[in-house]
Amino acid sequence: MRLESMTIQNFRGYQEEQKITFSDLTTFVGKNDAGKSTVLEALSIFFGDGTVKPDLTDFNVFTNSDNFEIGCTFSDLPDEIVIDSNAKTNLGSEFLLDNNDMLTVKKDGQKVLQSLMKRFLLFASIRQLPVSIIYLNKKIVTSSLSSKNSLNQRKSKKKEST
Repeated sequence: MRLESMTIQNFRGYQEEQKITFSDLTTFVGKNDAGKSTVLEALSIFFGDGTVKPDLTDFNVFTNSDNFEIGCTFSDLPDEIVIDSNAKTNLGSEFLLDNNDMLTVKKDGQKVLQSLMKRFLLFASIRQLPVSIIYLNKKIVTSSLSSKNSLNQRKSKKKEST
């Protein structure tokens, strides 16, 4: 597979959807704070290599949207995909290709952040840490319950139901 292009929308300094195309050698040239690193960090978030983790500051500050989106378009796709030893298919048969026979995958920033929040809350409950701030739809909601109290409440509800 070959990365042909990417799109960024509502991510850091990019409010409107911006399309960046790639060739055999692609260079980014610009002044400081022009958005060169943002493009590379968006790719890192898209591919999930763990180098850059999305957070609340990644939303464009001038947007009314509560989401950012990072998309990548690929060419030179495999002819066949093996789902298991008895099931083989291809991307075209699954209607996953665009009119140019390319695959476009988009990552929803809201879903990525929700996944991170779930992992954080799980970590907090295991460590019995107090959780005081929760992010919901670009609004901060405070909670006075600690994770330990939440665990105790869940245990007591479970006992009551049995």
